[in-house]
Amino acid sequence: MNWQPVALTYFPTKTANACRKRHERLMEKRRAEDWDSVKLEKLAKGYIECRREMWDVLASRVGERWQIVEQKCMEKGLKNLQSASRASQKRHARQLVIPNQDHEQDHNDPDSGIGGSDHETATDDGRPHQVFLPLPTQLTSQIILPLQSDVRNDGEAVQRRESVLML
Repeated sequence: MNWQPVALTYFPTKTANACRKRHERLMEKRRAEDWDSVKLEKLAKGYIECRREMWDVLASRVGERWQIVEQKCMEKGLKNLQSASRASQKRHARQLVIPNQDHEQDHNDPDSGIGGSDHETATDDGRPHQVFLPLPTQLTSQIILPLQSDVRNDGEAVQRRESVLML
């Protein structure tokens, strides 16, 4: 049967596409759970043959031996690693990037940087200073706010901070 008659006959509140997608998810779950001893032996053999190569990549990123990285990943499990990664991303998003100590704003300075004069926001040829930010190529759950920058008397732009908001 096509999905339209299936939806109309058995699932009248669902669309044909919803039925098809549900079927695909169920079949994929079934395949993931349907592991006989031959398939498991093939997986085990392949894993042992390439485990050092697989874990070396991650170990080099975290600065540990590959055996330790393998052991920790196996010990913690995928769900715990995913949870720790999300927590790290959220914590990082809440923190502001600390400005360079050399260019730190003097809070006693009467010039707050808000509503600066044309001289402060103009380039050497008198044109306004512009910052072009790339547009995102995909939607994410983060919004990265524009960089705040000051232009020093010598015309050099100084980056102050960047904020990331998690939605």
